[in-house]
Amino acid sequence: MKRSSSFTAFGCVAVVVASCLASRVALCRSGDDKKDSPAAEQFEALKRLSGTWESDKSEDGKPQSVVFRTTSGGSMVMETMFPGSKHEMVNTYHLDGDKLMATHYCAMGNQPRMRSSGGDSNDLKFDFVDCTNQKEGQGCMGGLELIIDGDKLTEKWSFRTDGKMGEAETFEFHRKA
Repeated sequence: MKRSSSFTAFGCVAVVVASCLASRVALCRSGDDKKDSPAAEQFEALKRLSGTWESDKSEDGKPQSVVFRTTSGGSMVMETMFPGSKHEMVNTYHLDGDKLMATHYCAMGNQPRMRSSGGDSNDLKFDFVDCTNQKEGQGCMGGLELIIDGDKLTEKWSFRTDGKMGEAETFEFHRKA
C-alpha cells in the first residue's frame, strides 16, 4: 500500500507540474497577440533592416555604415554604427510591453535609453528616458527618429545637454547588402 500511495502522490505532482508548464507555454504564446500593437509593428520594421547600410562619403572620404541584425531569439535588434572605426557604437532595440525601447551605447561611454513616442513602422520616434554612466556636466543622446523608406534609412539623432535638446544630426544610409 505504501508503494501505491507514493506512486499516486508522484502522479499527482507530475500532473500539477505538467499543468504549470502548459500554462507557462500558453502565457508565452499569448505574447504573440501583441504583434498587432504599434510598437510590435515598429519592431518588425526594425527586424527588416537586417543587413549593411552605407552612407555617402564622410568627411574623411570613406563611406560610413551601419549593420542591423536580429539576435536573442528574435527579441532584440542590434545596430552597429560605424563598425571598425574608433567611434564604433551599438544601439539595441527591444519591446517593453506596448513600447519599443532603444539603448545607445555611445563612444562617450554613457548609455542613453529612449522609449518610442509615436510614429509608425516607417517613422519611429524615440524620446529620452534616462542615461546610465553619465558623468556630471556631460551631455548624451536624447532623441532619435528613424525614417525607413524602402532601401533608404534616415537617422536623426538629437543631443541633450543640461536637460535641453539641441539640434539633430542627420545620417542617410542606403541598403548595401
